[in-house]
Amino acid sequence: MEPQSSELSRQASFSPGLRVLVDARKILDGGIGVYTNNLINGLLDRDTRVSVIGDPKKVEEMPWASSVECLAEVARSYSFEELFGLSRRIDFSQYDIFHTPHYILPYGIAIPTVVTIHDLIHIHFPEKVYYPWIASALIRSSLKRASRVLTVSQATFQDLHRFVGGRQDLMQKISVVPNALDPFFLESQPSGDFVRSRFGVSGSYFLAVASMLKPHKGVRDLFEAFQAFQKRRVAEDLPDVKLVLVGKGTETIVEVERLLNKVGGIKGVHLLGSVSREELFQLYGSAEALVVPSKAEGFCLPVIEAQAVGTPVVCRPVPAIQELLGNRDVVAADFSIQSFVESLLSLWQRRQRGDLSSRPDLEARRKQMLRYDRGGIADVCLQVYQDAWLGHPLRGAKAS
Repeated sequence: MEPQSSELSRQASFSPGLRVLVDARKILDGGIGVYTNNLINGLLDRDTRVSVIGDPKKVEEMPWASSVECLAEVARSYSFEELFGLSRRIDFSQYDIFHTPHYILPYGIAIPTVVTIHDLIHIHFPEKVYYPWIASALIRSSLKRASRVLTVSQATFQDLHRFVGGRQDLMQKISVVPNALDPFFLESQPSGDFVRSRFGVSGSYFLAVASMLKPHKGVRDLFEAFQAFQKRRVAEDLPDVKLVLVGKGTETIVEVERLLNKVGGIKGVHLLGSVSREELFQLYGSAEALVVPSKAEGFCLPVIEAQAVGTPVVCRPVPAIQELLGNRDVVAADFSIQSFVESLLSLWQRRQRGDLSSRPDLEARRKQMLRYDRGGIADVCLQVYQDAWLGHPLRGAKAS
């Protein structure tokens, strides 16, 4: 079955008067937080009336805070209060659409609802044995009750198709709409000296971005592969290259059991921890490549951020990531450590031959990234909202 896709008409009319309520409780949580932030920015760019639910202290940190109404709500994810209490505490009748950027849809919401399902990692790569049972039940419930469903890649769409056994009544709700790119990554050029002066990292380096240290992110595999890569690099008399790892929690990774000795024993590894958007831009811009060791992803925002700056990507054969790649990028043959080492060597050898010596110019990068344009994706989301609103049996008078 083919999905409704991001090719949904961006010229179709939608109601600018729709009052949209977005769940922003995860606004600072990794990829979902970035997704939510880009969604809200895109909607505001289209003069949409946006309200959010979340922690006011977190919302205050966002640049759009003064442009939205914030309804205080701090119910924990996956909690009874989230599922059954949220609809009692918030007057949803004041809004036309409720969009939750996660697969949890609270019960008892009478207005049209839109749910974003990014991936099925909690089912396929669970951290705890009971996660698949809980996640499966919650995802099925959301698919049945939501007015419309968004997913961010063809890979996740196909995963959902298998998950529900191809049920047409559920699949016809789903539209594939990719993550948006923050336009900041296309607005300026990186400074060649920034990384050395700010972080003390000199010379060539691969960059890895990890928003979390969960098993499917492959951080342990990354260290093992980089250690083997260094041995091969020396044996083949190739120039030195370091590994820089950034992201929430990575500053404490040396305290993780079994990684302490491994990281300490690898020459040239820099663990920088959380960095600002501006610092991340500069790190992308000076990197030889973005290295993605993930075993599974629903999308992968760092890939399009690196591409926006002109930095090639080395990754494993994750379907959702492969949808994003171009001819400058390198994909490992399989998920083994050895294949990952070979892909790193392939990229580094291409660098030495001069095959990747120049970055695409700004205009070429903007053209390449057009399909992730924040405003265009907001248009598609607004069309989905209107479809949900028009098809909802309990909708009231049209917002004005």
